[in-house]
Amino acid sequence: MKLSAVICSMSMATLVLLGSCKKENGGEITVDDIVGNYMVNDTTSSLTGCDGGPAGDVDYDSYAVVITKKNDNTVTVSAFNHCTGSFDVSLSGESLVALLNEPCTGVKNVVGTISGNKIYFNYKFYTICEFNCRATAVKQ
Repeated sequence: MKLSAVICSMSMATLVLLGSCKKENGGEITVDDIVGNYMVNDTTSSLTGCDGGPAGDVDYDSYAVVITKKNDNTVTVSAFNHCTGSFDVSLSGESLVALLNEPCTGVKNVVGTISGNKIYFNYKFYTICEFNCRATAVKQ
């Protein structure tokens, strides 16, 4: 009986010690994790067909972007959707949200989800009409 009490006590102590240990990074994604060069595959869907094609017309594009660190919670995305400028994006957990899209005025409502070495973006693109866009950025 005493042996089982000792084993039970040792097991409980081990669980308490292991439970109190924290991961070095807590498993959360940091700005440093996403900084780098990415190749983006973009899918653009026409909402109204005002570009000369039918509504729902789909187009595909590929381009490179660069993500640099601005501070501990913000990165700067350059060359997104061929924009010659850049804009800042806030990191929260595994999500990204664009703060302002200037000077990329045709790109709006950029949000992203990070999974491994990929970022999945959803955004709106405006020219003479509005497009829904989905992009997958793969870290190079």
